[in-house]
Amino acid sequence: MKHLVWLRNDLRLHDNPALYYACQSGAPVMVIYIFDEKHEAHAKLGGARAWWLESNLKFFQAFLYDKLGITMQFYQGDSSEIIHALIAEGLVSDISWNRSYEPKHISRDQELKSQLLAAGVSVHSYPGNVLIEPFAITTGS
Repeated sequence: MKHLVWLRNDLRLHDNPALYYACQSGAPVMVIYIFDEKHEAHAKLGGARAWWLESNLKFFQAFLYDKLGITMQFYQGDSSEIIHALIAEGLVSDISWNRSYEPKHISRDQELKSQLLAAGVSVHSYPGNVLIEPFAITTGS
């Protein structure tokens, strides 16, 4: 069984908590990127943005394989459905991702996490590109 790392808008190699902790787990690591038109703001890419994303994904994929021996797979469609399909195939025992703080992503991630935990999958989420997570700041802090 593999430890799945789900990349979203966090294409960082050297400070990517989800990738780091998955590699530390001792399990084989599988990295995926899902182009989810339903949930992603970049679903309607312009030419320059599409080129940038494709170039960075290819670089990320090559680095993972060349330096860490990890393969990266690409999917297009509904993120939740694709992740559930990978689990149903018996490929995944753990999943990690870096948190996104967009409201539609928060609700999707919470729902997915509940479903995966109920299915017996270990779920790990880590702080995204922030110094302080938004929910850590309270009135009067």
